[in-house]
Amino acid sequence: MSKLKKIEVDIIKKMLAEELLVIKKYKLYSTQADDPQLKIKFEQISARHKRHFIDMLNQLK
Repeated sequence: MSKLKKIEVDIIKKMLAEELLVIKKYKLYSTQADDPQLKIKFEQISARHKRHFIDMLNQLK
């Protein structure tokens, strides 16, 4: 794979910050949810964004 350009790295870093925020939000939502189905859904959404985060982080290696 070719080396990423600076602008590409900057974009990925911004996206990482956004993904991290989404992960934190849905983790918080899952802890506050009273409905067990909502709790599970929020945890699933958080996990999916964590996978996105990891995938993007691997692009920077």
